[in-house]
Amino acid sequence: MTISDTRPLNKWHVLASGIFTLILVMGIARFSFTPMLSYMKTGAGVGEALGGWLAGWNYFGYLSGVIIIPFVKCHETREKLFGASLLAAVISTAAMGTTENPALWCAARYISGLSTAGGFIIASGMMLNWLSHNNGKQELGLMYSGLGLGITLSAALVELASPYMSWTGQWYFLSIAGLLLVIPAWAWRPKASPTVASAIEAATPPAGTPTPPQPGRTWFILLQLAYLFSGFAFVVYATFIVIIMETEPALQNLSVWVWALLGLVAAFSTFIFDLLTRKLGFLRTLALAFALKAAALTLVAFTTNIFAAILSAILFGLTFVSIVSLAMNLAGQRFPQNPARYMAILSISYGVAQVIGPILSGQFAESSGSFTTPLLVCTALLLAGIICLETMKQMQNRLERQAAAR
Repeated sequence: MTISDTRPLNKWHVLASGIFTLILVMGIARFSFTPMLSYMKTGAGVGEALGGWLAGWNYFGYLSGVIIIPFVKCHETREKLFGASLLAAVISTAAMGTTENPALWCAARYISGLSTAGGFIIASGMMLNWLSHNNGKQELGLMYSGLGLGITLSAALVELASPYMSWTGQWYFLSIAGLLLVIPAWAWRPKASPTVASAIEAATPPAGTPTPPQPGRTWFILLQLAYLFSGFAFVVYATFIVIIMETEPALQNLSVWVWALLGLVAAFSTFIFDLLTRKLGFLRTLALAFALKAAALTLVAFTTNIFAAILSAILFGLTFVSIVSLAMNLAGQRFPQNPARYMAILSISYGVAQVIGPILSGQFAESSGSFTTPLLVCTALLLAGIICLETMKQMQNRLERQAAAR
């Protein structure tokens, strides 16, 4: 008898497994570093430059996983990788508290990034496969709320533990919470079955479904550039926002809670942008998300009060998950014959930005004493991304007119 024979086949169990997985591999293994960077700066002397390198190594681990995991086709091997990713998320989190050696920290963050990729990509495929074959595909969006909920939970754990623990103890506390999350994430995972289609196949429209005219290479390059620019803006904000806010005395005791609020907003953002997409279409909704994200960065670059910080967190929380979802869905719909290839290219572009962005920004901020310039550069990149999206919209309209005239 295999483990899958005794697992429940309730869609709420399956969704709960996905949510707990994302809380662990995204919230604790990946994004807990944002509030912890503040405590490591005070307790271990971690500066902006080293913080940027640690973030870069984490995203390099994630990028490595994004490139490698799609080549693993065997369902049993993928299931084992899923379990290994859950454990690696816990172990790499605990490892951050065991040393003050920067090289070992970098190794731990790299492994954490790998665990994030393994947990996120494999869980997404497993859940979509199972839900697609059990009349639950429409509930898949609930799973991605785990990303935002993970940010909120990890921030709350860090802040609640801070009066009683050093920064090392906080890392151990996070790892214990992560270990508890492994239990439902693993126990309620859906059955692995060789007869179930891949996540991409399940998401691809069936044969005969009408599709819009397929755009050309230039259109996709513009999408890739816009997504790359968004990646830079995301990673600079998501890595350093807590220590940026803590430079202001009025925000020092509130910065982690503002970050927690951001996660809570992100947990429900995709539902809001799904409604907007139905009214405005993908490209206009993406352009709106880019504009709101640019406003979030501009607010923290120029203002220092708590109201601006909260508004910035709300705007960023609304947009950063939604941009990923919209871009991936857009690529899948516009290139239905080979969606995996185009989604992978976008993921790699975003990953490259996430590796380079924190390293350059951290180095610059440490030498200049301010994150204002990196934030404004990222704002300019987002505005350039809006220009790319508007150009794509014009190209798309032209294609549709040509198709209608035939």
